[in-house]
Amino acid sequence: MLHTMSKEESGQEYFGTNCIEWSPDGETLALCDYEGSVMLWNAISGQHIRSLAGPITENLIKGVWDVSWSPDGSTLAVGWREGMPGGSSAHDIYQVMFWDAESGALLNTLPDSQGPKSAWSPAGNILATAF
Repeated sequence: MLHTMSKEESGQEYFGTNCIEWSPDGETLALCDYEGSVMLWNAISGQHIRSLAGPITENLIKGVWDVSWSPDGSTLAVGWREGMPGGSSAHDIYQVMFWDAESGALLNTLPDSQGPKSAWSPAGNILATAF
């Protein structure tokens, strides 16, 4: 089955997908964009489930650079980047936000992480971050 998911279906304006990740059960796709949101889509029906949005910061470039599902599919780790336009990446701020995949609630934030990329351990009890 092929379904092209569009911004019109989600009701949101966005400027390109930065990453995409299947849920462990294969039923949901998480798409992240440069504007700082993650959209969850039902991969079977093609329906938009919900959007997760990080903090809005004036005059900063931002974006979601990575999304990873916990092995049990209950939590999404979302790697976020903020920085000044045209500035050095040495001054960028990276954090990882943890979202409840079912409710869309923000569970916790790991500030000052080592980078926006993340990977869960197979047991789901450790999250590694890197640039």
